[in-house]
Amino acid sequence: MRKSRFGRGWGMAVVALLGGQLSAAAELPTLQGENRWLGYFVGFENRRCSLAISSKKGEIALRPIGRNGKASARKVFVAFDCQILETLPDGTMKAHKLIPASLESDQEATHEPKGVTIRGKVQGDASFEFTVNEERGKFSFGGRVVDAGTITNPVRFAIRAKIHNVYPQEKKDPDKQRHKAFETKTKGDRVQLMMADGKRLRPSTSEAMDAGAAGLDGAPITAAQVEFSSWLENRLQLAATAGSTMRMEVSAGNPLWKGFSLVWSADPKIDSQAKATLEIEMR
Repeated sequence: MRKSRFGRGWGMAVVALLGGQLSAAAELPTLQGENRWLGYFVGFENRRCSLAISSKKGEIALRPIGRNGKASARKVFVAFDCQILETLPDGTMKAHKLIPASLESDQEATHEPKGVTIRGKVQGDASFEFTVNEERGKFSFGGRVVDAGTITNPVRFAIRAKIHNVYPQEKKDPDKQRHKAFETKTKGDRVQLMMADGKRLRPSTSEAMDAGAAGLDGAPITAAQVEFSSWLENRLQLAATAGSTMRMEVSAGNPLWKGFSLVWSADPKIDSQAKATLEIEMR
């Protein structure tokens, strides 16, 4: 395995696994030895990507690596965060975000995430377990609600994959020449979705997004493939295993290249043993 470049670029690429206020009261174990690993509970790299989990905040980031061995631009990465979703009486869902100071694990910091378990709490005092496993460059994320705390409505564990603006250097109002160059650069960008009803959707990545018109307003998704030129000829594949699905979150009026999320969760009535996972691969 090639040596990681965290020392040069990972300070920027860590985006919250977990929101909420920061407290210095608790912290996951950290990797020892080389300075570039200090502050990370998990640090993994292969020829296509890096995966990091910070010790202090539990932030998780997946970062593409090109065929030349260089990582993507400073702000180009995919972030993951754990949530507990509360189903309100009107059917809508409220996300309860993690409290970083609550994180703990019985395991040592590692470069090889095999069966890693992290425990934590969210606002509302509900607690969860989050699991991470890597095998042959493919990651499995899963988890479960351990205790609902003070939340009285039905709850479920969720993982959000947040794809930030993939072209952060792009000007808001480019001139004609720059706009044409941008169109050429993004010609191969794609977002492909497999819906739970068997339909395949390919929403535009460059046009203003209307989730309702695109048939994506809360519709369950079983798999997604995402590809942007800034990802250095890599594509992200996400798949929800049996008993679980994803749904898309996107800001109305914005094109997908400016950012969107895919939120994975399992139905506790179907997946009572919490065996469902979100399968992730950069290839």
